Amino acid sequence: MKISLRGFTLIEVMISVLVLSIALSASISVLGQYADLHGKIERRYIGHMVAWNELVRGFSYREMVEGKRRNSDVSGKSVDFGDDVWRVDVDSERLAETAMRLYEVRVAPQGDYEQAAVLKAYLNP
Repeated sequence: MKISLRGFTLIEVMISVLVLSIALSASISVLGQYADLHGKIERRYIGHMVAWNELVRGFSYREMVEGKRRNSDVSGKSVDFGDDVWRVDVDSERLAETAMRLYEVRVAPQGDYEQAAVLKAYLNP
């Protein structure tokens, strides 16, 4: 009697399916982490763009239109940028014994408590 050695046994098939399922689940996990990280980076990048826009808009508006710079503290201003509404808070403080001011712009998506970006700039009014 001859026994054919062609094909795979059930145990071999089950082991290969197990190895394949572990590899696929690891791949899906990595893709999920990548998507989360991409979203956070995109939100931070857009937040920095909003912060720079607000700093430049506030700084140059006072310089060109009013001819002087006044205290530019802003709290809870809403800005439409892209598809989102962003909350912008601006604080400024004069540095001791100098004309320089420290401007701090904090940006977060409206309704979100976690800040997307914080921009600090030392400017000479």
